[in-house]
Amino acid sequence: MHGVMRRNNRTRYPEGINPVKKIRVFLANVGDRPRVFQLVTPPLGIMSLAAYIRSKFSAEFCLVNQKLHNLSNDALVKMAVDFKADVVGLGALTSASHNLRYITQSIQAQLPGALILLGGPHVSAFEEKSLAGNAAHAAVPGEGELVFEVILRHWFEGDGLADVLEAAGCTSAGTADSDGDGLPDGEEDLNHNGRVDEGETNPGISEEGIPTLSEWGMIIFISLLLISSMIMIRRERRAA
Repeated sequence: MHGVMRRNNRTRYPEGINPVKKIRVFLANVGDRPRVFQLVTPPLGIMSLAAYIRSKFSAEFCLVNQKLHNLSNDALVKMAVDFKADVVGLGALTSASHNLRYITQSIQAQLPGALILLGGPHVSAFEEKSLAGNAAHAAVPGEGELVFEVILRHWFEGDGLADVLEAAGCTSAGTADSDGDGLPDGEEDLNHNGRVDEGETNPGISEEGIPTLSEWGMIIFISLLLISSMIMIRRERRAA
């Protein structure tokens, strides 16, 4: 998950509902319609997500199936911008994932305050790697309703993306050292992008509890010694 934003000062929602301003949520299935296979299935995933989020928040939705009208990426971005989306959710198959970089970067450039989330089969298959090369803030693998709700609550009611990263990742919001290894989360995740990059350690897993190579060698040696001892004892018993 990319980037960390400072606390935003948006109004808290009493019991998850803002009676004054509705959240504008733009959800889209990304992908071109192939020439050979013209069948287009209903976007059940984003329809289910919209129905669930509507029950938890005061929200307006714009649902788009890019394949249905074979929209260009620019046309899809324009729809999100014209809708003035606060939240953009994009789902895609892996075969269409190459579009995500351009779409997310274009939306971020024109809607800099919007929260951009990824989901769908591509994210479920590649998880964190699905964020590589695009401008999405977070990716939600698997069934996304509950996680989507948690992310929205943190985004609009908490500390912006800083808490979104905590909610979607393996660290604990409000805890400086989530894994208790003596290293603050900010020192383990040096660039604060919510991912374990080269040269970083995992803020959600204590390095103190992971055996070193020498410790593994000792464990293996002792295990082999015990096994060989048991074999020798059995042979002596059989010989007797």
